[in-house]
Amino acid sequence: MKDIQENKLSMYLAVKLVCENFNATWSTLPAFADAFTEFRNKLKDFQKVVKTQSKNITGVAKDKEQEKEEMILKALQVTSAIYAFAKTNGNEELATLAKFSPTRLRFTRDALLLEYCNHILSLANENAASLVTFGISTTDISSLQSEIEDFETIVAKPRETLGTRVDATSDLSTRMKSLDFILKNRMDPLMLSFKTSSATFYAKYKNARMIINLGIRHEKEAAIDLTPSTDEESVA
Repeated sequence: MKDIQENKLSMYLAVKLVCENFNATWSTLPAFADAFTEFRNKLKDFQKVVKTQSKNITGVAKDKEQEKEEMILKALQVTSAIYAFAKTNGNEELATLAKFSPTRLRFTRDALLLEYCNHILSLANENAASLVTFGISTTDISSLQSEIEDFETIVAKPRETLGTRVDATSDLSTRMKSLDFILKNRMDPLMLSFKTSSATFYAKYKNARMIINLGIRHEKEAAIDLTPSTDEESVA
């Protein structure tokens, strides 16, 4: 979530807290009560989107590295046996095709790594009968195929997570506009009804409506003007 969104969320939560603390004061004004109820519900939904948008993909990355290493270890076991079989039988062409070092597999991009492992799997299937005496059974070959499939699946997860976060970020902007509209056009104007009758509530609400730009270098933030404005582009 961007700094401006975090700052606005802090403001929304501050307004919610103040209003909840002065429930008895504004509950006698139906229009304000309706506006605040809608604001609170939309804020709850907003926070759910924030949680999605802020989802950490570190866990996915760790899972990916584990799956990658498991696939590489199995691929090395299989290709080493193929290489030994090829050399034993003087098949230099096959030996060249099966020659993969740990470094070559570990330090290559995911897409190319998958090509290498699928290539090894293909060689293993072609020579399955001969590899048994070299320690590679059909179970080992099936295991390599499973490792490849698992890695292919998890490689796509960070992209899916990123796509979800991008969608959530866009959704946040839309929801912020909705929350700002309620504040600027419904709750702020009605607060003038409490300026005299409940000066404490008015002052605390006005203070809560200030957006403090944490994490951003800025000039002193001006207080929110609760006087009704005809300017539709006024700052939230």
